[in-house]
Amino acid sequence: MQGRAGRALAELAGRVRRLTATDLGPGPWAPPAARPASGGSSGSHARTADARTAALLDGDVRTQARRVAEILAGAPANAAAPELPPHADRGRGPLLAVLVEPGRRAGPGAAGRAAALAAEVGGSVAALLGAGGPGACAAGTWGADEAVFVVGGHVEEDVACAVAQWCADRLPVALLAPATSWGREVAARCAARLGAGLVGDATDLAWRGAVPGLTLVCAKPVAGGASAEVWATSAVQMATVRPGVLPLPQPRPAERIPTGRVVAPVTQRLLRTDSEPDPGVDEMAAADVVIGVGRGVDPADYPLVRELAAALGAELVATRAVTDAGHLPHSRQVGITARSVAPRVYLALGLAGKSTHMLGVRRAGTVVAVNVDPSAPVFGAADVGVVGDWRPLAVALLDEVPAASGAHAAGL
Repeated sequence: MQGRAGRALAELAGRVRRLTATDLGPGPWAPPAARPASGGSSGSHARTADARTAALLDGDVRTQARRVAEILAGAPANAAAPELPPHADRGRGPLLAVLVEPGRRAGPGAAGRAAALAAEVGGSVAALLGAGGPGACAAGTWGADEAVFVVGGHVEEDVACAVAQWCADRLPVALLAPATSWGREVAARCAARLGAGLVGDATDLAWRGAVPGLTLVCAKPVAGGASAEVWATSAVQMATVRPGVLPLPQPRPAERIPTGRVVAPVTQRLLRTDSEPDPGVDEMAAADVVIGVGRGVDPADYPLVRELAAALGAELVATRAVTDAGHLPHSRQVGITARSVAPRVYLALGLAGKSTHMLGVRRAGTVVAVNVDPSAPVFGAADVGVVGDWRPLAVALLDEVPAASGAHAAGL
């Protein structure tokens, strides 16, 4: 047994590249001016998340609820949907690839950002589509210039094998995948096959350098309320992108785009008897209003929270403490180690507002916080604050929201 382990370690030793601090280059310990201006280096730089200062609402509960209802109705959208560049010719300039998870609606954000990045360097975008996913026409409206269908095996291991082979043949400068359970597994297996660097859970993307030395710089949340810039040195630079953090572009007119296919082997080493995608990912990513709950919300009061969410057409999310306690599924956790959301309005009920959670909602348009503790950190990360018990405010808010009147009267 020891001999087999020794041989395995010896084999791995030849495949693992050891990096020192010098190899990593300037990082959080260095000023921004010391960062490399072009590709070829590997490292990171941390920047602090933008802070907000809450304007506290005064008056009685009814007055506060009326003001929150006005904010919910009148808060502007985060930003105008970006316009996509015109279609590019396949094979022109650097190639970016976007892996789209079958059965998901989270592809347009990543494809749209890839199209914008490609236009900056005179390149094009290929969408890698699995069985049961969108067609070539839909991918084209999202920003793809060509569609490549992955056929054959459909488990993650098989898809990764096909995607890695396609990357080895086409050599895209970057490959983006969704930061979902499916996307992370496919991307990790693909990166291992290619020997490529993989940045996980990116929240933004930008170029550094120029062709042919392009470096894809990924923003990634880190502890302490900061965002780090991370990049890879491999020929194919890979990143998984959090659903919901990139703005959805204005769709292009439907046009016919070139198509291709790559065959995934059927290894039969894995037998899938059933599968279920991460629940709520698409809904949270597309939500206009999101309600977040913390430990200050008693699980016995969740029916009231759900009634309010239904009245507002909102999605319900939670802090890690709530999901770890089993009160809501982990798929509903928002924060540095979980999901990110970017709604027009984020309503935080009974949560402390630690940076590890608030980093997951930093792209929200307007943050409204309700907490009994006036010194709670959440008021330093919100636009509007209410100091007090969230329950009477929620009841009063149900009466203030026109769409809520019927459900509230029925006692739902």
